[in-house]
Amino acid sequence: KLHSVAFRVTKDEALDLPPEVNQNIYVDLPPETKRVYREMEKEFITYIEDKAAAASIALTKILRLQQITGGHITVEDEEGNKEVVELESSKLATLQELLEGWPKSKKVVIFCYFRPEIEAITNLTRSLGRPTLEISGRIKGNRKKIENTFKNSKRFNTLVCQIKSGGVGMNLQAANTSVFYSTGYSYHYYSQARSRVHRAGQKRKVTHIHLITRGTVDED
Repeated sequence: KLHSVAFRVTKDEALDLPPEVNQNIYVDLPPETKRVYREMEKEFITYIEDKAAAASIALTKILRLQQITGGHITVEDEEGNKEVVELESSKLATLQELLEGWPKSKKVVIFCYFRPEIEAITNLTRSLGRPTLEISGRIKGNRKKIENTFKNSKRFNTLVCQIKSGGVGMNLQAANTSVFYSTGYSYHYYSQARSRVHRAGQKRKVTHIHLITRGTVDED
């Protein structure tokens, strides 16, 4: 009924945009992280020292597996106290290699799903001498101000975005490279995130880099 009175024009039809290039970089789980992943995958529970991470249903298990590939997991002790435990992450090591290979003047947007990933990534980028801005659910400031700072500042060259918070309505075309550290299962959030960089006004070829852990939910 809508289409009987509507005319639809896609972005590709309406805009003369430069090409998009997709690059998948595959990594493997480090041995101890792989043990934790396989235990969770098969048994719905895994143990780290005297603490456990459990999943009561399949959806929770998928969430835990996504956390593990990103380099962390939420565990609980016998008293029910929860904490986030960092795991060795091949993704983080690969991201470091990418950043070290680019000039520090290159503006880059890094998208991820979980808050602990944001903390790990921002700690990494700042340790590499890349002044970093953040857009996530925990940032209460004016996002338009953060966007303008990323666009106009020569100092801030890296923007880390939680994919739900930084994927819609923002203009991030100051960068022509986006890195998807993790994505979740929403195609809506993913496609919106891509369009923050590849949108009207972009004059350069855009590269989307995906970090994917072999044999895990990342591939799904």
